[in-house]
Amino acid sequence: MDAAGLWSTFARHQQLVYAHGRSRYVRDGPRWWAVVTGESHPDLNLCGLTNEATAEDARDMTETIAQLGVSCAASVSGTLGVDVEAVLLAAGFRRAPKPEPLMWSGAPPAPHPTAFRIAPAESSEDVATAAAVAAEGHAAPELPDVIERHPRRDGPVSAWLAWDGDEAVSVVWLTIGREIGVWAMMTPARHRRRGGGRAVLTAALAASWRDDTAGAFLWSSPLGRPLYESVGFEAIEECSIWVLGYSEELLAAIGNV
Repeated sequence: MDAAGLWSTFARHQQLVYAHGRSRYVRDGPRWWAVVTGESHPDLNLCGLTNEATAEDARDMTETIAQLGVSCAASVSGTLGVDVEAVLLAAGFRRAPKPEPLMWSGAPPAPHPTAFRIAPAESSEDVATAAAVAAEGHAAPELPDVIERHPRRDGPVSAWLAWDGDEAVSVVWLTIGREIGVWAMMTPARHRRRGGGRAVLTAALAASWRDDTAGAFLWSSPLGRPLYESVGFEAIEECSIWVLGYSEELLAAIGNV
């Protein structure tokens, strides 16, 4: 998968998983994109500048965000120059300290041996649990109001949970097409370092991979990168992350400090 093609795929799939919001706005352009829910948490208002973007594209993106009046995170191709950075700085964005790569895996990972029970979330109760686990793991209480509310194992969006007895400890959401997108891969802090994230990610991908699947992609936080690399994902582009309206606490929550 080439980076230029993956940017477009990422933008299309993101519209599927962040399907709601108080004032949803979607723009899927050739060189920049935005999926804005209108919620207060910046990570629920995402935009990006692809590796073909220009300073004019950056102005279009930042002016759109300003008109919408939201906090947001912008994933910016690491190949873009100082003219693009100047536009972002002038609009009040600041660069997060660490890069967050766009990652790709061309083969399904082997399910990780685990004592956790891994299952798709399909009942209304399990879907609510999946959204709550993702919200806790990302410190984003508005996430259940934004994320797709009717995931199905055989649908365009699915959600998977790792269970420890009656308690859900980790979750991942997938968008399914020729490529599989990995979203809202979250484990609350109280359950981390127990293997739940690795177990649910590998099992969900293995169960969702089809004969015609080209691969899987994700945009990794610094906190999640070691896990993704350990199961076969590779960075195909190192992106800089530009944030508008973030607090230091939010950056710390995703390990970007």
